[in-house]
Amino acid sequence: MSIMETTNMKKLRYPISTDDGYAVSIKLSDVGQIVEHLDQYGLVFIEAVLSPTEKAQTLEAFFQESNEQQRPTATRKLSLDPLSWDDDNWPNKSHFLVQRRPTIGF
Repeated sequence: MSIMETTNMKKLRYPISTDDGYAVSIKLSDVGQIVEHLDQYGLVFIEAVLSPTEKAQTLEAFFQESNEQQRPTATRKLSLDPLSWDDDNWPNKSHFLVQRRPTIGF
């Protein structure tokens, strides 16, 4: 896709589930829907790719790395608790989540 094509693309917001308020996720077996979401939104959330253990390890690594990079203005450690997600608690305010470097390795 050329720069001209991407410039003229209609900007669409990724769909949110009315059931739970999270981004709509697609089953790994539903290749047609995956391709459709990639074409339409440029990304897709695929459900149940990680095991429960892998999910827990990923979240633990993410928050550990993010907390190690917190700025002096942080008021509390980041966690699954949304009350910890104030802007000042994130490592890099200009990049929202993390600095421009990989934070979680597999």
